[in-house]
Amino acid sequence: MHYLILALVFPLGYQLPGQLERLPSVQDSRLRELSGLTASRKYPGIFWAHGDSGNPPALFALDRQGQTVGRFAVQAPNLDWEDVAMDDAGHLYVGDIGNNLRVLPIRVIHEVEEPDPTRGPEPPLKPLRSFAYRFPASGAFDAEALFVDGEDLVLIEKWFDRREPRIWSLSRKNSAGLGKPAELQDRGLLPGFPEPVTGASLSADGRWLAVCSTRVSRVYGRAGAGAWVLKAAVELPGDEGYEAVAWDGKDLVIASESGRRDRWIAPVVELSGGGKP
Repeated sequence: MHYLILALVFPLGYQLPGQLERLPSVQDSRLRELSGLTASRKYPGIFWAHGDSGNPPALFALDRQGQTVGRFAVQAPNLDWEDVAMDDAGHLYVGDIGNNLRVLPIRVIHEVEEPDPTRGPEPPLKPLRSFAYRFPASGAFDAEALFVDGEDLVLIEKWFDRREPRIWSLSRKNSAGLGKPAELQDRGLLPGFPEPVTGASLSADGRWLAVCSTRVSRVYGRAGAGAWVLKAAVELPGDEGYEAVAWDGKDLVIASESGRRDRWIAPVVELSGGGKP
């Protein structure tokens, strides 16, 4: 199966229309059910991606044309990998955070050193740390969205009943692994997002949060005290099944499970204002 990648252009600072432009599909048949995507901050033009549950535990380095530059096995099971995030120090965070039936009491996020995508075959990447967490007293939840915000790993709930999802975080300063899972910290609700959240990405400067569902993507700016305010939105082509989103400079890249390769141009509401990180 092929997976479509879209570029969503958001020039900063002006209320002008933008464009939604199709990019070449991912061609690697080993990358099935693409679920997570993040842009490298060390290797320009490289995106890290992974498959969903049931796929081998591996990270794929993709270029902007959707071609595989490298594939790296990870020494951690893929129970339900749902997203991958990047920090500023060359670490990737693989979110084994899926919990579709909400029966798993503990989930985990693995930190690995970002490899050189051009290197040849090598032993599986061993997690430097694993951040386990337990669910709050309000109950377990499914999640498909993960991003790094300062010293915190941040999750967004996924629901199908049109409730606004809650945002949760755990600190990267403490990592006791599965033996001592962390308590999640409540960061409040994500306003104006009633659809099931399937991916998220925080811009490199920490100002803009992009969140996607299967048919829509929205961008939020900081509103102070950990809150977010809606700044931009775009409807995505129906029935494509968008699963992941990643900032690429001032642009966004959104990945779906569709094999279509046509270019789709549409206006979007663009960014203005916003708070400081």
